Amino acid sequence: MTTFHKSRQMPTPNDEPTDTESQSNEANDIDIYPIPMFARMEVTDMEDSTDWCREVAGFREVAPLPGIAYLRYRKYADVMLVPADESEHPEQTAQASSELAGHGLSLTLNMENETVDDVFERAQLNDTTVVSAPEETPWNTRQVTLADPDGYRLVFTEPVDTELDFETVMNGFDSE
Repeated sequence: MTTFHKSRQMPTPNDEPTDTESQSNEANDIDIYPIPMFARMEVTDMEDSTDWCREVAGFREVAPLPGIAYLRYRKYADVMLVPADESEHPEQTAQASSELAGHGLSLTLNMENETVDDVFERAQLNDTTVVSAPEETPWNTRQVTLADPDGYRLVFTEPVDTELDFETVMNGFDSE
């Protein structure tokens, strides 16, 4: 199902470390801290998946680790890519390379330094599978959903009206 093809590379918002990250760990420009939760994704092609996460999704490498890719979208939004063929659960290895790979899981990433349209443009430039084009939702967000090379869905979302409070958004559901 790999549909990612490198074309031209657009800069991503996470290419440069923040001032906080630079000050905290000059060795690799990434802040190291206990992670309250992260995604571990089994992938069929480490290089292709890592490139996709960096060039399309806007992740950065946190630390070089043998055999895995440890990537960060922004603080507290980390993923670890591990080779499916070295799975701790061999029975899942067959599924990782099947049509079911990536189904049943989506990661939602709240935008900070870019827009949904920026991600959509990078996806189009890199021939990425777009599951759903940018659209507004009833819960006051605009989002785009992409599929990575293994079929995992990444939903990039941003608020539409930052002046609306939660109660106002919820009352909008009642009026529909």
